[in-house]
Amino acid sequence: MATASPPTHTVVLTGRRRWGALIALAFGVAMIILDATVVNVAIPTIVKDLGLTTNDAEWVTASYSLVFA
Repeated sequence: MATASPPTHTVVLTGRRRWGALIALAFGVAMIILDATVVNVAIPTIVKDLGLTTNDAEWVTASYSLVFA
């Protein structure tokens, strides 16, 4: 008795779908970079308003990047 193997499904991205996937990924990466830039620009105001030290500001940046990742 021969055993049948389960069918394998492969997805092939062609033409427009491949470009669409690339654009979606590029947009996502651009948003991550933009968000990190916004936090870095806002750090002086955050430090002044909360009375933080330089070390605390580094923690804010690192924490935001870690949570975002």
